Amino acid sequence: MAWRVRKPNGWLVRWREADGRTVSRLMPTEEAAERLVGLQTIEEQLRPRRSHKAYTAKPGRGFVPARVPKAPTFEEHVQAYMTSKANDVRPSTRRRDQSAFENHIRGTALGKMTVTEIDRQALRDYWAGETTNLANLHSLLSGTFTWLEGEGLLYGPNPWKGARLRRPRSEPRDDVLTVEEIELIADAAERRSADGPRDRLMILLMAYGGLRAGEVGGIRKQDVTFDGDRVRLQIRGAVTHDGKGLGPTKSKGGRRPKVLNGTIPDELREYMAQVPPARDGRIFHGSDPDKMLYAVRVYQIVKLAAEAAGIEGVHPHKFRHTAASMVADDGWSMKAVQEFLGDSTPTMAMRYVHTFGHEQDAIADTMTRRREASGRKPVEAVDLVLAEK
Repeated sequence: MAWRVRKPNGWLVRWREADGRTVSRLMPTEEAAERLVGLQTIEEQLRPRRSHKAYTAKPGRGFVPARVPKAPTFEEHVQAYMTSKANDVRPSTRRRDQSAFENHIRGTALGKMTVTEIDRQALRDYWAGETTNLANLHSLLSGTFTWLEGEGLLYGPNPWKGARLRRPRSEPRDDVLTVEEIELIADAAERRSADGPRDRLMILLMAYGGLRAGEVGGIRKQDVTFDGDRVRLQIRGAVTHDGKGLGPTKSKGGRRPKVLNGTIPDELREYMAQVPPARDGRIFHGSDPDKMLYAVRVYQIVKLAAEAAGIEGVHPHKFRHTAASMVADDGWSMKAVQEFLGDSTPTMAMRYVHTFGHEQDAIADTMTRRREASGRKPVEAVDLVLAEK
């Protein structure tokens, strides 16, 4: 039997466990207390008893214990959470969560526990035994417990909040490419197939424009304006991950203008004169204009071109890292890098910025230059200060 008592700081719910212990739990609202009382009442009704009501007659076997419904395990709750948000997240997020579930939760001791058995110490012990892909696992666990709390499936305080497990920092990104490597890959792409001019241009736009793979595939004729020796692109959308249409950019900042010069405007003008756009205006497409160049196909193009150039470990996003690093290395602020990349915040842009290894030398030169600009040698400056005292 479960009951509730009004307290100054909330509602105290009390019930008796199967072993005779009386358990108390303070709930913040009357509604939460009523829900917990109802759940405990149902659990008590389902609790097996040593009486004829808890046994069922089986032909030839006499009376055997009745089957009592089992509480869902934690891994079943995680699956329910992933299903509930499947239509609201990107395919890449679904794949990330599924991978974290298969590798870290399914079949584990934590996965086989029920929610009532999980406390903050159980979570800390579990977390201490995990060593890989912790950032993805942290996101999945945090989302699951937040969802359980919102659905009223936690019978008390959220153990995830009590455990206070910090999200680990993302692993360091790959090294950036040099300009020479970018040009080698672009040249190899041009020689590799009949679609070489298209592939070369896409690589140059990603490397020197900081565009995502989906954004390159989503460039339309009406988004391109030639202005003398420059070309102005208006990034308005991106090809979806499944390649079935044009969708919004990854963030609101992704809708941005882009200006490029050098050889790119001439190459793009020549390409557009030779290759008609698709019906929706897309300038980059395959032999069938109605089929879109989605991220997986762009990844294949970049990978094959890089291998042909003798460079391993290249992917479309590596061009984006390189572009951000070159802009930052030239002295532009993080705000400028953010607008260049189309990220939502400067903090996001910083994830793409790599150092080229000469910053500390440059800082040392700056300090020496400031020191020498005073016109005094260090010893003379010290003597002057002592003399004034």
